[in-house]
Amino acid sequence: MTRSRRPVALPLAAIGLAVLFALPLGAGTASASAAGAGGGDSVLVSRDGITYSSSLEGGLFDGAGGLVPGQSIGRELWVRNPTASAAALRVSIRNLVTGSAAFGAGVSLAVVDSLPGSVPVSTILSGFAPCQVIVAAPSIPAGGTVTITLTFSMADGTPAILQTDRAYVDLMVAMRDASAGPFTGSPCGDGGILLADTGVFRPVPIIEGPLPVVPIIGGGLLLGVAIFLLVARRRRESRDD
Repeated sequence: MTRSRRPVALPLAAIGLAVLFALPLGAGTASASAAGAGGGDSVLVSRDGITYSSSLEGGLFDGAGGLVPGQSIGRELWVRNPTASAAALRVSIRNLVTGSAAFGAGVSLAVVDSLPGSVPVSTILSGFAPCQVIVAAPSIPAGGTVTITLTFSMADGTPAILQTDRAYVDLMVAMRDASAGPFTGSPCGDGGILLADTGVFRPVPIIEGPLPVVPIIGGGLLLGVAIFLLVARRRRESRDD
């Protein structure tokens, strides 16, 4: 009888141990699944308001060309709250670098957003403080979006010597649950999506002084004479043939 019980007792003990070990594992798996269900990106961005992602491929102003004195270049950025609850938004300046003090004083950045009652921000690049907040919203509804328009402008009459200068501007887009209240403290500690190279500009070459009208006219006349002689020569050759 003893032999008949031992084979049964060992499997039962093994099953008991397996159950004891499986309980914590199962609880851990359930917790992980619950965390995964409630997880995901806390903020999304887009160039066109259609395709959203947790990052932007390249700089927001890629392909925009160079700044010209008296002109502006603008781009729109869409920010979405993808969570199931209202969220607070804060967008701030990061890594603002200008090629020279004169360039920083000659180029300005204007920021306008679609939030009700928001006040546009506009100042020269050298006037921005480190980590300065340019967009702030205490509550964006679940699935809601905010459109941010950023416009860089170069002052008219900017010296031609600045044609080799440039500016680098990054933006930090931070979003958190609105139930925790609005953002407080320094925005330098915000975490979120870092949009690198939001503005990288090199002005196009500028011609100072009056245009060289006489050389231009003379060159055009010479070109016209050359074309006339070439056409006349081909006509003579065709008649000889």
